Amino acid sequence: MSQLAVRPAYKRFSFICFVMAVAHVLAASLCVILVREGNLLDVSPIKLLRFIPEHGLLWRLSCFSMMVASLTFVTFVVAAREVIDQKAASLATLAVVFVAIAASNDLNGLCSMMVVFPDLAFELKENQSFLVHETIQLSWATMDQALSQCLLIGNTLYSAAGMLVVGCAFLTPSFPRWLAWSGAPIWFVTLAVSVCSFLGMLQWVIMITLATVLVFVVWCTALGISYQRLADRLVTLETVC
Repeated sequence: MSQLAVRPAYKRFSFICFVMAVAHVLAASLCVILVREGNLLDVSPIKLLRFIPEHGLLWRLSCFSMMVASLTFVTFVVAAREVIDQKAASLATLAVVFVAIAASNDLNGLCSMMVVFPDLAFELKENQSFLVHETIQLSWATMDQALSQCLLIGNTLYSAAGMLVVGCAFLTPSFPRWLAWSGAPIWFVTLAVSVCSFLGMLQWVIMITLATVLVFVVWCTALGISYQRLADRLVTLETVC
């Protein structure tokens, strides 16, 4: 691939890394506020159903910000496919497939959490004497399904896609080796979130996810800076030539 062809791809990849970092910082910040305001580390159906009617806007903004963050990660994987070496193209394509399936499940689950679950919570608040037991059951069934889509399916496939991107990084000379090595543990920890979710350890899911997002933001920011420098270096080399 010529320098003229690869330089725009480097710049796009760098820009997407920065956008993804900002989106994840915003989503993580809103989730931290949400957890702190509702003391949601101790999750219970009744507490959540009582919390949402009083903080409906914060809940919906948090869900929406997570949807945006998910879409930026899809864009990241697609853009990464443009900068990896041709010999890793098949792995990169598989990563795109995984992240596309993950995003569809993630968005579906987050939409249920953003729209259906709050509607049921408001219904329970306004009609406390009408079908309370049934409403609570339906609400928690909706949340269980959403969490299964987001964590068991979405998060697992996101982790697999991230591992494939890291694998492609080791096969790509332009990808900084230290970033490839430092990126690998992120996806193993992210995969552990799915295991904790399967075991019903929601407190650990929340804490590990928020901690991992901070490390991930630093990693993708460093990646964006590295590829911006690579693009600038190509400009310099082209000018000299």
